[in-house]
Amino acid sequence: MDWRVADIAELIDGASWRVPPEAGLRVLGASIYAPTLRADDMVFVRDAQGDFGITPGKLSAQGRLALLAIVSPTAADLPQARAVLQVPDQQKALFALASAARARLVAPVVGVTGSAGKTSVTAMIAHCLQGAGPVYATRFGANMARGISWNLCCVPESVAYCVLEMAIRQMLWNSRLARPDVSVFTNIHLAHLVYHKDLRTIAARKSQIFSAMSPGAVAVVNADMHESATVQAAALAQGLRLLTYGQAACTDIRPIPATGAPGTVTLDIHGHRMTVPTVGSGPHAIENAMAIAGVLCALNQPVDVLMVRLASFEALAGRGMVVQVAVKGGSAQILDHSYNANPASMRAALDELGRLPCTGRRIAVLGQMAELGAHSAEQHGLLVRDLKDRPLDRIYLIGEGYDSCSQAVSKDTRIVRMEMVDLQRQFEALLKAGDVVMLKGSNSTGLYRFADRFRQN
Repeated sequence: MDWRVADIAELIDGASWRVPPEAGLRVLGASIYAPTLRADDMVFVRDAQGDFGITPGKLSAQGRLALLAIVSPTAADLPQARAVLQVPDQQKALFALASAARARLVAPVVGVTGSAGKTSVTAMIAHCLQGAGPVYATRFGANMARGISWNLCCVPESVAYCVLEMAIRQMLWNSRLARPDVSVFTNIHLAHLVYHKDLRTIAARKSQIFSAMSPGAVAVVNADMHESATVQAAALAQGLRLLTYGQAACTDIRPIPATGAPGTVTLDIHGHRMTVPTVGSGPHAIENAMAIAGVLCALNQPVDVLMVRLASFEALAGRGMVVQVAVKGGSAQILDHSYNANPASMRAALDELGRLPCTGRRIAVLGQMAELGAHSAEQHGLLVRDLKDRPLDRIYLIGEGYDSCSQAVSKDTRIVRMEMVDLQRQFEALLKAGDVVMLKGSNSTGLYRFADRFRQN
């Protein structure tokens, strides 16, 4: 978004210039988090008592003068910047700018939500739409109100499409900020149960994605997911047009069984059949392909032409990326699903591990699944029992979530309980040429950070 700095104060109630901008000064986005900061962004600077924005130390470490610094009234010292704007409340200021950016945005906005895989689906939708024009997609997985806000401030006005990932937390705010023209509801699974007690609650709260959509906008909904009826009813109550996908003949988009070459799926889309690529294999890959097809239909784009682009999509770090690791006598592969985990995504990753070509051993490194609340022991137990019939040679379990599974673990000689510190020390020595190792666990286990050393190589 191209912002004339002199105009920004007029968009924020109570804003005042501490260092006025020179004529013609412009910025192209906003940043509240140091890794996202670009040279042409305005920057929200944290004060000593606050928790919002980039600290002065990290800003100085960037080694360049900020074009515009936005500070709070309690800022002790003014940061080095070509212009400094003081605002009463930095978060409210960011939201005001995001609302102004959304009002200026002509391109359709696609909002993506779901319990598992929404980051990958967001990236895949954007990848396909790039065949129709320039696309802005959520950066750095910033999918709550603050992140959606700074992303909106960064969207170039010249884009043809904007694709935003939207989390269940703060969904009312997320919807008000993004105001999607098309929403995608990929799935509902047991996740974050510490905050959301059951599937019905998750469905109701995620359905708030529809709350700021205009009547006649499109909701693309997985008809096979848990609580789909709840979600569809919420979309219809908002006056949205439903576009459903799933196995049933009554859906708008459905897969045709036992057709198409490996790595593809044949879809029936409103009675027309076409074969398109998938990213990965298995039910979740087919569901993702149907969701993407639904978005393209909603945007009146040619599905067969744009979905061909999925053949060149590269899986994201922590979300299905395959990394080669040199070992004695050759190489091993890491299937990196380490970013996060819930019971459904854990099983989908295990399914993928079972389908990957392997000349050595198939090994699963499974961190605990966090935020399952009272369901934690049950869900970890079900997962361990599920491992019994999987074609795995070795299984490493990490985290106290598996403490309640000791009896089942002791009966399976393939399973080893391991501390994260021991994995870090022993991992390379455990690998042999031809092995395929899958890493999966909640972020709190540290597996994602652990895997970073292999991605960098």
